[in-house]
Amino acid sequence: FSPDGRWWASTGEDGFLMLFPRAIAVAPMEAVGKPRPRRNDGIPVLVGSGPVPGLAFSPDGRYVATPRNNDHEDPAVVIWDVPELAANPTPPGPPTRTITGHSIPVLAVAFTADGTGVAGGGFDGMVRVWDPETGQERTTLGGPTRPV
Repeated sequence: FSPDGRWWASTGEDGFLMLFPRAIAVAPMEAVGKPRPRRNDGIPVLVGSGPVPGLAFSPDGRYVATPRNNDHEDPAVVIWDVPELAANPTPPGPPTRTITGHSIPVLAVAFTADGTGVAGGGFDGMVRVWDPETGQERTTLGGPTRPV
């Protein structure tokens, strides 16, 4: 769920980020037996050709970040502008920012509490932190031990 409560999102093996308005989530959660959301209830955003293992909303809810792995090639963290996706859902435009730095698949993403950093953790055992506005790498944590 986005911090502002307006959106919820999911990712999966199909290479898509699905973005749903909160209203879609209310009915299935309030009553047993109600239908689950369908793909056409949300905004499908093609992230890449490989699985998308997670997502993170920025603290203000404006951005959502996902790993992009393209079947283990071209790993990156991609950041999407949520209001832009909502305003132009068909077809969604390119990501707001594509940040590279990992040499092998990215497994997790997170924003810092103040929204001034976005982190990606990968199979290389490294956590890289970038400025989400510029894509400039700020720091690298960890070492090549285990996937993050």
